[in-house]
Amino acid sequence: MRWRILALLFLARIGLGFQFQTMASVGDDLVVAFGLDYAGVGVLIGLFMAPGLVLAMPAGYWGQFVSDRMMVVSGLGAMALGGLVSSLADGGWGVGLGRLFAGAGALFGTLYFAKMIADWFEGREIATAMSILVMSWPFGIAMGQVGHVWLAETYGWQVPFQVASAYCLLA
Repeated sequence: MRWRILALLFLARIGLGFQFQTMASVGDDLVVAFGLDYAGVGVLIGLFMAPGLVLAMPAGYWGQFVSDRMMVVSGLGAMALGGLVSSLADGGWGVGLGRLFAGAGALFGTLYFAKMIADWFEGREIATAMSILVMSWPFGIAMGQVGHVWLAETYGWQVPFQVASAYCLLA
């Protein structure tokens, strides 16, 4: 049962990397669409991590009052909302706001996915389970590198954000 839960957590956590990769994959399109420079694209990429500066401590504290499952679901929901906001943006500020929402969701997910592993596994198994979970982030990034550019070229820069949002929502 625990290993099935680990598989489910792995699949859900892929969304973090998948959502993170959207900005890097459509950066060139946003340079054209909004007149951004590459420093601006870099700022938008970095905004995904910015909520961690402010929310890490409160997110850990809130976990005392809310179940781990609810925290993870909230995090995935915030990531889905962030991707949707970015896809509907008509300028760099809108994309940035979406990145902040998605980054806040990723923070909650990161904290509570790891906590769930620590709660479900012990001894030597925790190292194996944690290493499997940690590999979900680069796996999601790799999925984004393979798919997001194709989606953007075929359907427009908004679609990678929408697909990543749908993945997080389904997770």
